Amino acid sequence: MLFKTFLGLDYALRQGPPRQYRLLCGPGWIEMPDVFFAQLYRRASEAGAKVRLPLPLWDPRSAGLDAVLCGETVPVIFGESATLEQPAGAIRLPLDIIGSAFFMLSRYEELDSLAQDEHGRFPDQAALAVRAGFQQRPVIDEYAEILWAAIQKICPDMQRAVRGARTLISCDVDLPVDPACASAYRLLKRMVGRSLRQGTASGMSTLVGNYMAVRRGEHGRDPYLQALDWIMEVNSRKGNRVAFNLIPAVTDPAVDRSIDLYDARLLDVMRTVHARGHEIGIHPGYNTYHHPNAMSRSVARLRAAMAHLGISQPILGGRQHYLRWRVHVTPQLWEENGLDYDSSLGYANQPGFRCGTCREFAMFDLVGRRAMHLRQRPLLSMEPMRYRLTARSSGAVEAVTHYRQLCRRYRGDFTLLWHNSNLDHPRERGIYRDILAA
Repeated sequence: MLFKTFLGLDYALRQGPPRQYRLLCGPGWIEMPDVFFAQLYRRASEAGAKVRLPLPLWDPRSAGLDAVLCGETVPVIFGESATLEQPAGAIRLPLDIIGSAFFMLSRYEELDSLAQDEHGRFPDQAALAVRAGFQQRPVIDEYAEILWAAIQKICPDMQRAVRGARTLISCDVDLPVDPACASAYRLLKRMVGRSLRQGTASGMSTLVGNYMAVRRGEHGRDPYLQALDWIMEVNSRKGNRVAFNLIPAVTDPAVDRSIDLYDARLLDVMRTVHARGHEIGIHPGYNTYHHPNAMSRSVARLRAAMAHLGISQPILGGRQHYLRWRVHVTPQLWEENGLDYDSSLGYANQPGFRCGTCREFAMFDLVGRRAMHLRQRPLLSMEPMRYRLTARSSGAVEAVTHYRQLCRRYRGDFTLLWHNSNLDHPRERGIYRDILAA
């Protein structure tokens, strides 16, 4: 991943001395300690590799390196003393870049963790990046830049492959249609909730009008369906291809509240998404993340519906409902069902770099100990209200666009998720437009 995907460099691998990596390049070499894997195998009968807090910090300028970083220093996830003598004709780094990258990209820390939140997810606060305070920086991208700066110092004529930054927009269609348009009870509940939040009765006539229109069969008045069309329209103007992730099958009636995949309204959404050049994706239901039968049934049902409509896509990916993910089973289910990419690995309650990178990468099966075909597109940010950062906040746009700027700096992927059910107010749509324009 580091050499081929992140740096675009060819390499040959051969056995060397234990407890260190040596990168031979032209007349010199680069040394790095092997800490993670050495510790892992030494503690094989115990709990595996461990990280102690607080993490030490290292300034690459002490080794004469000018790297693209988020700050003057970087946290040392796995490494050794930062006060190193530099050998003649070589560079010695205190960072175990390879072990640290494996630790973050593979989500090794989640493998044997017993910590769970109310949805059975690995909690944000349990992650090393959050506990150590570096969740807001793509630390593995920074490590790759440090490695590249060292390579350039040894081999000034070396060239790396240069990739462009991408903007990857997605919409998890949890609710294709507005429940307030489906029943009088839901309508009343929405009216009461909105009046309490806003302290005013303004907009109530619109809610009632939408309800009456939909009941007459005018489904175009449904604000959640309207939001799907609006997302396609504003992103098409920006040249963005949006992935609309659909729930194919109900696995928990209390949580999977989408309408049936073969409902005429949802079939029409799929036709429109495809016709306008956007992407249909999968949003497997609440209980699929650890249930093989539920996952295979969901994938098969979406593929059957697409075939029914004559829709063919070169790739099929998506995101787990509620970001439910267990590293020892969920990626294997995605791979077994022939899915191409997942974009579930973000923080549930804050934006940030859960995998330490803004680059797409091939995943690793920690149980089977093998590289996977399944690729990960780490989720960096959801709509601000999902992080309790309300649309009224003047910093809502800045909080999201900060990550977009970081992704551009590292020529990575800015991944933004926005649910259509959170775009039924002009204020939310204004923030969405501002983020796309940033």
